[in-house]
Amino acid sequence: MPPDAIVPRSPKTSLMRSLSLRLEPARAEFRLRLYRWSLGILDEQALDDSSLFWKVPSRVIRNLHKLFETGEEDRMRFFLIRHACRHQWAITHLGQPTLSPDEVPPLLNRCIDPSGTDVIKNGLLPLSTPVPRLNRRKLHAATKAILAPIFTEKTDPAEPGEWSYETCAGPWKILVRISTSSSDFQVDLEFDVLLGMGDLHLDRQLSLHRAFGIGPSAWDLSEPGDEQGIAELIGEYCRFMVSSLSGLLTDLDPGISRDEVRQAEEEWKQWLGEVRAQRARRLLKN
Repeated sequence: MPPDAIVPRSPKTSLMRSLSLRLEPARAEFRLRLYRWSLGILDEQALDDSSLFWKVPSRVIRNLHKLFETGEEDRMRFFLIRHACRHQWAITHLGQPTLSPDEVPPLLNRCIDPSGTDVIKNGLLPLSTPVPRLNRRKLHAATKAILAPIFTEKTDPAEPGEWSYETCAGPWKILVRISTSSSDFQVDLEFDVLLGMGDLHLDRQLSLHRAFGIGPSAWDLSEPGDEQGIAELIGEYCRFMVSSLSGLLTDLDPGISRDEVRQAEEEWKQWLGEVRAQRARRLLKN
């Protein structure tokens, strides 16, 4: 193998890896806090038809609500089971009884890809339901304006279909990623809690719906022309998550100094630069 084909050793094997291992106690504590928080709000979100959980314009969530309207399913039992599936680690860690796969109702699968009977009898929207195309420029501008009071935009111009916004809670960064690039959905929101770049994350792909084991809840039922209203709902969702996550992060000490994070990030960026340079050289040779 020629020397320039050797990928430089990742800083994952040095300072970045060391700091990531030191974050494990904080990760474990955060998982426990996330479990207790989400269990505590399960009633108000699952049983209130006007809650943020039900408000999102998602075909799967709309279908789930339809099935509960028929009275055939025990709504709270379903959510408790889905929540327990999502938080198996915390439940095991706390010494609580875990579920067997047989206890998990197939209700969510019916909402994702309902049968013809469910479509006709229960009014569920089929998998083939068209996804209207939104004006992403208008949606981005409205979203940016609404999030400006609490977030700093970190969107990469090279990825116009994914918008990133960041805010801080003590030493932690809360990053929201808003994806709009898929033809299968209009908007998808995920929240990351980070200490820094690379492996220095506390948790990723968080959302209200994922916390309940009902996710991701991609939005796909918004109407063209209502970009402002969609942006306002994005703002409501983001404010709720930031407020909740900030509370969970209170007094959560990473045990890592800002200087250590900065040094690890510098190594990480240097490594990425070397990898990209080698790839560029190989492309030129080919």
